Amino acid sequence: GGEGAVTQKTLQRCGWTIQCIIPQGDYGVVTLIIMIFTYIMMISLFVLLALCILVIMRWYLHPLSEIADATEAISHGNFNVELPKVKQRTDIRQLRDNFMRMQEALKQYIQDLRHTTEQKVSMERDISIAAHIQKGMLPKPLSKRPDIDIYGLLKPAKVVGGDLYDYFIRRSVGADGESHDFLFFCIGDISGKGVAASLLMTVAGHLF
Repeated sequence: GGEGAVTQKTLQRCGWTIQCIIPQGDYGVVTLIIMIFTYIMMISLFVLLALCILVIMRWYLHPLSEIADATEAISHGNFNVELPKVKQRTDIRQLRDNFMRMQEALKQYIQDLRHTTEQKVSMERDISIAAHIQKGMLPKPLSKRPDIDIYGLLKPAKVVGGDLYDYFIRRSVGADGESHDFLFFCIGDISGKGVAASLLMTVAGHLF
């Protein structure tokens, strides 16, 4: 007998009609229920969406933390550390591939550097031996004589060089028919420096 809202629905299979009557005084309660239900659904959807985004981001960005740990190990000299595998074709996979190429390049560079260092050490050792031999080929200090003093100093610009000096004394008959000691000496500077000049210096000293 009062005012209200009426809605109805006819069932096709049996022909019945269902009517729903809501008195005017119940509108506020129904509206409140609908609003509360709507808010709950919105909050639930927001929480679910946030969880989905969080899970996807963790799954998507998880290799980055492993790549960061691997690169930190590489920076400390561990070039054999294994980079994480990235299945999805993304920028992270490209980044991982770039780091892998960089890792291989660093390993090859370190290997070449060690090989070069070993060759350099071996070469320096050989040059040091050559310098020792070169110094051993220089004439010994002249024993004290009452008639002459001889002094010599050789200081090459590099470990070995092309400077040389040598002397010897030979007793022979002079122009006056008397026997005398004759001093023969040479001072030379081979053009150039290093091993090639030292070899030529050796030949020159031998010829003298």
